[in-house]
Amino acid sequence: VGLLANRDPERFDTLYAALPDEVRHDLEELSPLAGTGRIRVPVELVSGPHDKFFPPSQSYGLGRIAPERRVTVTGALDHAKLDVSLGDIPAFATFDAFVVRSLRTARTQD
Repeated sequence: VGLLANRDPERFDTLYAALPDEVRHDLEELSPLAGTGRIRVPVELVSGPHDKFFPPSQSYGLGRIAPERRVTVTGALDHAKLDVSLGDIPAFATFDAFVVRSLRTARTQD
């Protein structure tokens, strides 16, 4: 229950390690990273550079299960937080390129 109620990402590793071995094993089996090489279609991922809940390192790690993956890291995104300024224009351009690329790919798949 402590892990589920946790709101502090810094405590995750300690709480996760405290789970019984069987529970950790089941969770690892449910993880998308357990499916080495199973995704055989192109995958597009976008992440904020400092996302505490889905950091870019996890997006890059999906290369083990999705060899055709492309990762876009942009400061335009922050997990569930919107804070926009004129200085963010380059980051939004990066995000726009991700959206356009994804829509173009989706259109060619039809």
